[in-house]
Amino acid sequence: MDGFQADRYRTWTDEQDLWLLFAAAAWQTRRIRLGPSVSPVTLREPTLIAQALATLYELSGGRAEGVLSSGNFGLLAQYRIDWARTRPLSRVKEALHVVRTLLDEGSITHDGEFFSYDGLFTFARPVQSRVPLKLGAMRGPKSFEAAGELSDGCHHALSYTREAYDYAVRHIRAGAERAGRDWRSLDIGAWGVFATGPDSAAAKDAARSMVGIYASSMPEEQLRRNGVDPGELKPVIDAIAAGDLARGIELTTPEIAERLSIAGEQLLVGL
Repeated sequence: MDGFQADRYRTWTDEQDLWLLFAAAAWQTRRIRLGPSVSPVTLREPTLIAQALATLYELSGGRAEGVLSSGNFGLLAQYRIDWARTRPLSRVKEALHVVRTLLDEGSITHDGEFFSYDGLFTFARPVQSRVPLKLGAMRGPKSFEAAGELSDGCHHALSYTREAYDYAVRHIRAGAERAGRDWRSLDIGAWGVFATGPDSAAAKDAARSMVGIYASSMPEEQLRRNGVDPGELKPVIDAIAAGDLARGIELTTPEIAERLSIAGEQLLVGL
């Protein structure tokens, strides 16, 4: 990235406001697409997501995109939110409608199960083209099928094996075909734990420090599709759930980190 000093920033995680970080990055990059993956609609009101996305789209010259999800289940637990009681997929579907409507039309009147508005309007709109809106998914199959049926694509969270990707694409395709859409026109991507630097060992240790945090939110089905026995992670999950992050990181073994991250020596990439 021209003039962009990556070491000025710490790891980009849920502890920071990624919209602000991407706004700063927009001025220092030329080609890379920007947007948090994911934007949790349980914690951030979808009309605010729409405004932030439209603003980032303008700042980046049309390089922004949105990925909506219910959020990290482990993080929701720290907010004392029982994700199972929030009807997460139904909430995300409705939030997708809200964000899409506000971006496309500039106003919304909506009486929904989770969100309601009377003539709410915004001037923060992408006026030149349609902003891509995708869904984040990791459990399935319904979340992957919803992405294929309703959105512009899917970000498949925390997957590192062929089995996991085959599962995701199979259900994204099923949802798209049910809606009469060509699944090949969808933007299917993924995100995972990634760390790189001049010292391979240090990069892998940095990745290990993040694996436990994110793996604690992975459902058992997702862990198994990535070749991990959920029992291996139970001590890590219990420690993080109890608020002992340091202990959770300590209990995350290098072997588990190797299966649930991509880390190694620094690569130079033009962004």
